[in-house]
Amino acid sequence: MSVLRDWNEIKELLASDKIKQRAEGISRCREFLSSKRNFKALNENRNHSWLETLQSLFHIVIVERNASVAKKTAATDKRLDEAAQMVRWLAEKAHRHISKKIAKALINHLTQMIAVNGKLQSFALTYAKALRTILSYSPHLEHLDERQWTDITMLCFSAVLGDKIKIGQDFVDAEAMDVDEDDTLRGSLRAGSDDEFALPSVTRRTANPLEIELFGCLEVVFRSNSSPFITYAQAIFRKFLRFFRLFPSETTAHLAALVALNRALSELDLNDQRAMRRLGPHLWPHVLALWPTKNANLKEQVIIALRFLFPCVIPRQHPHRSTSEPSVTLRAQELYQAVLTEPTIRWRDAYLLDLDHLRVGLEGEGTDRRKAFEARTFRLGGGFEEKDAIAWSVVELGADALARVYEVTDVAGGQGEEGMSENARGKRRKVRFSSRHSVPSKRAH
Repeated sequence: MSVLRDWNEIKELLASDKIKQRAEGISRCREFLSSKRNFKALNENRNHSWLETLQSLFHIVIVERNASVAKKTAATDKRLDEAAQMVRWLAEKAHRHISKKIAKALINHLTQMIAVNGKLQSFALTYAKALRTILSYSPHLEHLDERQWTDITMLCFSAVLGDKIKIGQDFVDAEAMDVDEDDTLRGSLRAGSDDEFALPSVTRRTANPLEIELFGCLEVVFRSNSSPFITYAQAIFRKFLRFFRLFPSETTAHLAALVALNRALSELDLNDQRAMRRLGPHLWPHVLALWPTKNANLKEQVIIALRFLFPCVIPRQHPHRSTSEPSVTLRAQELYQAVLTEPTIRWRDAYLLDLDHLRVGLEGEGTDRRKAFEARTFRLGGGFEEKDAIAWSVVELGADALARVYEVTDVAGGQGEEGMSENARGKRRKVRFSSRHSVPSKRAH
């Protein structure tokens, strides 16, 4: 009974219209809930509602924000920061104990208050960290509806790209897309004009902590199994394209951005090849530009993205076409050179296939389709681990790129052996490889 009596006193302080009493309420609330005994007692009490407690804190944040807007002083800023920090603290402490309804209310408050009237608030970073914590809990993430998912995605992109933040607005409205009758996608989303591919007037070399945190939120929200990637595919790709053009050099935000992009690509690779072919060539050079990174996690994501994009931006040469787009050949050549010229000794060591981890042997008879990490004469063996899987992928990318280059060369050189001289048919093309690399001239499988 003493626990409930103390808690009721704290609630009265939080609801007070006096500044000192609200401040005391926040201080006592944090101290009270820091006790595992008190927290458990409240959590198990049927008469207690976490929603009521959170709403009391939401109200304090709004009151203190309004006071800061009316008369900005060090005191008002401090009170606002303390109130926002309390919301974050309680959200992180109680997020595994709250229901779907309470989580939805908390997410809505955080999303709407990070930016008010299109402007980021002083406590945006605090709220962004709280939002990321809530979304990282799978049950709450999977309970997001399409509106919440869209709001969070728009918030993260708009804040980083410098757009006006409009919560509650569809992608199609925010992007101000042009209507093209021949390019209508599912839902109400339509393709935009080529003006969206124009380079930004300014570029940046670093991302600030808020931008890094928001892209962390974006990466988490893209994990949802119900993410509507198909509906918003082209809009999402345009946002990523703008991000890469705004930040042409590697930043701390790029890892989360690549992870989020690859989650979208994994879905669209199966369901929207049209969007992949349309915007893949624009994304390709920005992803390939990150190849020299020394961040092992980012390097892995770059390799994954290139593997997704490769069939769309470097397609196989059509047997009945005598020419190929120069840009396609150039992409294949640039990728092959990137594979051959790993920037540091450390990376060359990291991405060399360990022969002791491979098993040599011909494929079984009647096998129509080979498994992952399985070629015609060799495949994964004992001790094959993540490092070897990445090395295999790097070599395979190089082999695929070189195969595309030779497909174009074969077509350009003639229409087959009928038009070749006797001497030409009797000779094989000579290919030189660096002694430190062993990349096959044709795809392994």
